[in-house]
Amino acid sequence: MNDRELAKRVIEEVLSQPEFQPEKVGEFKFLQKILRTIGKILQKIMNFISDLIFEILSRVNLGSLGNKFLKLGPVARVIINVLAILIVGALVFFLVKFCLKLIKGKRFRFNKEDISDELEEFTKTPSEPLRLALEFKRIKEFRLSFRYFFLALLINFNERELIRIQKFKTNRQYFRELSANDSEIAKASEPFFEAFYYIWYGKRDIGMEELLEWERLYYDLSGVLEEGENDE
Repeated sequence: MNDRELAKRVIEEVLSQPEFQPEKVGEFKFLQKILRTIGKILQKIMNFISDLIFEILSRVNLGSLGNKFLKLGPVARVIINVLAILIVGALVFFLVKFCLKLIKGKRFRFNKEDISDELEEFTKTPSEPLRLALEFKRIKEFRLSFRYFFLALLINFNERELIRIQKFKTNRQYFRELSANDSEIAKASEPFFEAFYYIWYGKRDIGMEELLEWERLYYDLSGVLEEGENDE
């Protein structure tokens, strides 16, 4: 029995179980088709990789040890098939991991680049932008985390009456307002305002190390205690 027949037999045995019988449980009919399709696809991928590995090993000069290995025939084929299965498994794992990360990231993404509407909403829930900043940091969405540290800082300034959040105000207007009320804080926070333009609007990616610098600046300017300090 070759590998293709063995894989087909295993899949058919699984699908022959009572819970997969359409005459007994009609709603599993569609699932049965999906499982068969997946089985065929995986078998084709495995066969392709297996043949590719065998072809490479056959052409490469492996010396006497390699030649003895290839002469083993069925044993060599089994070993190569195991390697093929491991490769396919790794590909499936990383594909699923990538898709989950993509879906997770899209759940939090916003279609609008403008921040005015969101800022106005945050005046009703002032702790929300900091919560989002820390959540995005946790899942390694650093650019989005930076965005919400900046919004959290503006909300903090609004709470301290250093600026007044209003719809359609620009960041430049907020900075001028901050400068008029507290020039020292305005000077210290100016890099944050400038960075927001080229990181968020300019769509420049940042890493964890750079994000941590902006996070520290947020805590310095806002006077908010970091999570760990609240427990001390």
